[in-house]
Amino acid sequence: MSKYGPQIRQVNPLSGAPDIPWFTAADWHQANLALEHLCTRHQTSLGPARTTARKLKSHLETLYPLLDDLCVQTCSGCAEPCCHVATVWFDFRDLVFMHLSGQAITAAQLSRSPDGACRCCGPSGCRLPRLSRPWTCACYLCPPQKFLLAEMSAQTLLDFEKAIAAIKILRKRMEAEFISVTA
Repeated sequence: MSKYGPQIRQVNPLSGAPDIPWFTAADWHQANLALEHLCTRHQTSLGPARTTARKLKSHLETLYPLLDDLCVQTCSGCAEPCCHVATVWFDFRDLVFMHLSGQAITAAQLSRSPDGACRCCGPSGCRLPRLSRPWTCACYLCPPQKFLLAEMSAQTLLDFEKAIAAIKILRKRMEAEFISVTA
């Protein structure tokens, strides 16, 4: 799997339950209530974390035109769409980002529908706005997309790699700033 690939769902060998954080509706609801409460309670002190979330949002948005173009070129003809084979979920950093930057929060943790696809997958692709998707979905490149990216200009490839590196740093920084205030 690529370094940008979807997270693979693990199953707890003792319970047989998926090892996905906040998998049940109750856990998802409670986690988001707790984050909302912490963001409200520490509104002023979370200023640096909110600033980092805004920078993260800006970096993510610079990638979207390229990613959208790659999707247009590859996804409609894909025999095995990633949204139908990968199991992904929101991690802690995804939730912190969405709460700090005011993004829409899904009603439940991502899971698969009875047909095996991600429950957010619609006829035209993901129904979630890009900023409300997990990081793994937002930046994933399948092999055909990697090939197309490699065929682009050296500057485009360099800009993409720099943006990915910056996003990873900002995600870690935002999480650390959030935890340092709320813990």
